[in-house]
Amino acid sequence: MKFIYLIMISLLFSYCSSSPTKDEKPNNVEPTANVQKDDPKQKFLDLAYATSKNIKDLSDKSIASKTKALLNEAYVLLKLKKNEESIAKFEEAFEIGTDAEAYYKYGNALSNTMKLEESIKAYDIALELGYEKEYNAIYNKGCSYSLLKNEEEAFKNILLAVDRGYTAIPYMEKDPDLSYIRSLPEWKSKYKEIKKHAKEREEVVKSKG
Repeated sequence: MKFIYLIMISLLFSYCSSSPTKDEKPNNVEPTANVQKDDPKQKFLDLAYATSKNIKDLSDKSIASKTKALLNEAYVLLKLKKNEESIAKFEEAFEIGTDAEAYYKYGNALSNTMKLEESIKAYDIALELGYEKEYNAIYNKGCSYSLLKNEEEAFKNILLAVDRGYTAIPYMEKDPDLSYIRSLPEWKSKYKEIKKHAKEREEVVKSKG
């Protein structure tokens, strides 16, 4: 009897030691911690998605008309500085259609709410979709990079904007978005370089009549 009792205790101990503890998970259970859901905003900042929704390539005039109506609402909200509402309206429009100007202004709304990395993506999409005033999108990219304290990309984009036709050079001396790069020791030399590029481009434009 005593022998049987010892066997039962041994078996019970073996079962308990093989069972998972609170800190262990059975092999057939997938971990659920730290699982992040996809950010729905990311699709709007995907070039392939934006290209597929470009109303310039749509033959359905009703879709283009509905898109423009929603975008006009977004533009009004942006002008009224209701940036979060504007962003929501842009994204509502993007579900059915978009265009280059919409992405440029979407980038402005994102920048105004300090969603800086997202704003840069929006400006890039605007450029890829053929935004006419590309120098404004490039300059605003430079502003976003300045706010992110990335002086290399900020200076690069500002200089490129000037080369592409940006002419509001004096405004750079007071643009609040550029306060960071203006605080850097190299600002004076960079600003001289910017003005030099602006003058050279002006001369090229004049020479072409």
